[in-house]
Amino acid sequence: MAGRIAVAGSLPWNLLIQALVLISLSFPAISSAYRPGDIVRMSKMGQYHSSRTTWHDVIGKHCPIFAVNREVLIPIAKPIGYTGTDPYKIKFQVGSEKYLIHWLLVINRKSSEVPMIDVNLRYSGGDLLGVTAQVIDLPHSYVNTHPEIRTQFWDAQHWPKHVLVRYTWKEQSEIDVSSGFYVLFGSALTFSFVLSIYVLQSSREKLARFVRETVVESSSNVGGIGGIGKRVKIMEGLLKLSTLVIVCMLVSAPLASEAAISCGAVAGNLGQCINYLTRGGYIPRGCCNGIQTLNRLARTTSDRQQACRCIQGAARALGSRLNPGRAARLPGACRVRISYPISARTNCNK
Repeated sequence: MAGRIAVAGSLPWNLLIQALVLISLSFPAISSAYRPGDIVRMSKMGQYHSSRTTWHDVIGKHCPIFAVNREVLIPIAKPIGYTGTDPYKIKFQVGSEKYLIHWLLVINRKSSEVPMIDVNLRYSGGDLLGVTAQVIDLPHSYVNTHPEIRTQFWDAQHWPKHVLVRYTWKEQSEIDVSSGFYVLFGSALTFSFVLSIYVLQSSREKLARFVRETVVESSSNVGGIGGIGKRVKIMEGLLKLSTLVIVCMLVSAPLASEAAISCGAVAGNLGQCINYLTRGGYIPRGCCNGIQTLNRLARTTSDRQQACRCIQGAARALGSRLNPGRAARLPGACRVRISYPISARTNCNK
């Protein structure tokens, strides 16, 4: 008996210990989530002939920044035993998840153009979902802006070589909110329609009796029975019509509203503008592309106000580093007309 009491007394403690263990195991998953602006760790390996280097970490200024589109120049050290004839390849591991980017041919790739590595990263919330990359020709707009990139790349005596890497982030929802909403709305609509038909059918006799009593009291016409049937049909038609009107109103209601732009999308599109807004120099092409993309996404007033609030928060975070003159000139330089200026003092409610 005493043994049973001891076992029963220890049961709550066992449950408490198990709960604490589960909570402690969930802490690493919570702490591993990224936030916009966090540096995503990356490692690099090179191969020349049959010789490979070991994995070594890429310094922070060359790594991806979570949810921020940007471009960096990554140095490529001279391989041991390099003769200038054979190809040189590199590959990357991205994030703590170690997403692998397979071998990318960057030197001696049988092309007269300077290579550029185009990296696409998918994320949802604070999670990195996947990474893909490919080597493409460096756009001529970059070469015209920075001609030294081509000169140094084709100079056999100049090492390390520098390869431009473009990081492009794409937000992806693991849960299809729109589809789920329409499925839920469709189910509710079907249920409401069936319920309306059921109520109409179950109330038909009561409605007919009510009309008969009303007509008999208000009319002494002997031939009123035929009119009663007509009035019953008219009332049924009105009920069906009102049901149809309600259904149409329910269908059109969600279509009139649109989801606001997320601050993650704003940060991803305007990430390449930060260097210009704080330090000056030239306006990156990716900065103008981001502003134009954001302008296309902000179709409604609520979207534009949400984007304004996100930009306002970013401007406050930059503080005195944000140059007001460059911020005012940026939309016009990118040939975009926006409703709200880039400033921490902008009124986003007008």
